[in-house]
Amino acid sequence: MDSLGSVVNSLHAGQVIAYPTEGVWGLGCDPFNEEAISMLLKMKGRSENKGLILIGSDLKQFSAFIEIDKYKDKLLEKWPGPHTWLVPPRENISKLIIGNNQNIALRLSSHKEVIELCEKFEGCLLYTSPSPRDQRGSGVSA
Repeated sequence: MDSLGSVVNSLHAGQVIAYPTEGVWGLGCDPFNEEAISMLLKMKGRSENKGLILIGSDLKQFSAFIEIDKYKDKLLEKWPGPHTWLVPPRENISKLIIGNNQNIALRLSSHKEVIELCEKFEGCLLYTSPSPRDQRGSGVSA
């Protein structure tokens, strides 16, 4: 198995991974695995109230989290790239992902490794920087 396949297997097994992004390495996990999200938050020492960023390679990967058709034109004004948008989420999105925020943070990456990873995983990932100084995203609301 190749190393990318190993990383994808780790994601499916509920593990937290490190991966390169546009600016810094990110820590991430499967956004549908509550145990993995909890582990990521614990590793970071991050409050459950702050929320996390979803990073993907294709707008469709966010379909479980937002109404894509409603925001597509606005989102694609700056995507793909390192821009993070804050978008109203669908109902019943995990509070571990959105925290105490009204919006969900999304980034459609143009970074080669992120694209390959998300395509092989067949979905978006949670993302947070590994640094102790942690920000959720400074994008403009869609």
